[in-house]
Amino acid sequence: MVKFIAIYYWPQGGEKFDEEYYRTKHLPMAKKELPGTISVTYCKVLPPEEGGNPNVKGIGIVSWKDLDSFQKAMASPGREKLMADIPNFASCKMEFLAVVEEEI
Repeated sequence: MVKFIAIYYWPQGGEKFDEEYYRTKHLPMAKKELPGTISVTYCKVLPPEEGGNPNVKGIGIVSWKDLDSFQKAMASPGREKLMADIPNFASCKMEFLAVVEEEI
């Protein structure tokens, strides 16, 4: 399985991360617009035991069955539509990772 992981860091200063928009609009758009998507999940990061905010605010994960399906999705017009949507919910530091999951 191939997963695209979007990590959104805790906003600093005037930055933003609109968790509600991301969960209710952006991630459903990913499921609709990226061909071959088999699942879309959101991970809300819990605060550390010592209190305060974690470094990461939220993580989105989109999954495909194999590398070919992932590559087709990344070459699709839906990818550009999703990238253009980012300013609607986030101006914070973010990181994107593509990983191949191997069951052990």
